[in-house]
Amino acid sequence: MGAAALLAVIVWALTSYLPMHRQPTSAPPAAPAPPASLSARDLVGAAATALEGCSLPTAPSVPDSTRASLDEMKAARTAFAAYDAATTAYTDCVDAAVARTAKQYAGVASEADLQALNEFGTKAHNAAFDQEKSLVDQFNAQLRDYIAKHPNQ
Repeated sequence: MGAAALLAVIVWALTSYLPMHRQPTSAPPAAPAPPASLSARDLVGAAATALEGCSLPTAPSVPDSTRASLDEMKAARTAFAAYDAATTAYTDCVDAAVARTAKQYAGVASEADLQALNEFGTKAHNAAFDQEKSLVDQFNAQLRDYIAKHPNQ
């Protein structure tokens, strides 16, 4: 199932649980009340929808130390520093989205369902850092190789 289809199913599932009444136009709309009954899947779906507001950073390319110039290696180092900051912002956003979802559903979700939600958040958080670590390790290997081949730079 494609990402768009999965998102459509999640949104449909969530909207089937949320109350459908309208406030008068003079009053601001009330936040949707949590459903009376839900599952871990519902919580994870709500968190996944909330995560759409988190921007997953684009990883910089790892330079080839056998072909890269000193300026290219410096530019890559700068790009990886920016990538680190963007990854941290993304994981902060993930953590906040999961915490908001847990708080919103705390009164109706079971402890097991909230635990599943927290595990989902931890996996999303760690996946971003694991990807970053893998790429940084690749870059550092290329950087060490470059320095070994160009000791006077």
